[in-house]
Amino acid sequence: MTTIKGSTKINNLIVDGNLDINGETNINSTSVKIKDNTITLNSKESSNKVSKGTAGIEIYRGSSPSYKIIYDENDQQLKAGLSNNLKAISSKEYVDTTIANTKTELIQQMNESDFLNLAPKINYGEDTVKVTTSGLTATIPTMSIFLGGYFSKITTAIKVTLKANTTNYIYLERDSSDRTRINVSVSSTLTIAEGSRQFNRICIAAITTNSTSATNTKIYRINTGYNDYLFNT
Repeated sequence: MTTIKGSTKINNLIVDGNLDINGETNINSTSVKIKDNTITLNSKESSNKVSKGTAGIEIYRGSSPSYKIIYDENDQQLKAGLSNNLKAISSKEYVDTTIANTKTELIQQMNESDFLNLAPKINYGEDTVKVTTSGLTATIPTMSIFLGGYFSKITTAIKVTLKANTTNYIYLERDSSDRTRINVSVSSTLTIAEGSRQFNRICIAAITTNSTSATNTKIYRINTGYNDYLFNT
């Protein structure tokens, strides 16, 4: 066994057998060729994990953050990316599971919003929904509607009380805590412009009244996501 200490310059070196290097190793070459098909890192580990937390390969990029491919013992994930923004590398099993779960959630959401029942019945164009009045009462008819990202079906006509001697703006809004519900409200203030394409809330009519009944109804052309509904009397 030959031991070399200190600073020694050797032009060409062929080693038959094992080569042990104690200390930092700097290789100044234009290319490195390794015959072995497996490189083992952290080989002197004595515990059952990576004691230093991570192990891997780092690509030096000068003044820019280094690029790394490492194993992170903290969450037992293989990660890659810039040293200040490492991201987990997803396995095929993880991707397949995520896609399957997404499909299941989407189907559940479609069923909850009655999408499968409504979709074949919807005319993807303009529909006319007739809002009627009697005295100081307005009636919203039964209809299918896409509002707040979900399809719904209003199965029972809705009656709302109008205020006298003012303009009543009637709104439909998807309930923020229960997406199966659509709330109806009446206000003397117009907070949504005509033709508005707001996601969760629409104004379906503006009804002007005197002391006893409706005197005028303004038509609003509303886009609810898929359909254009024309609300009139």
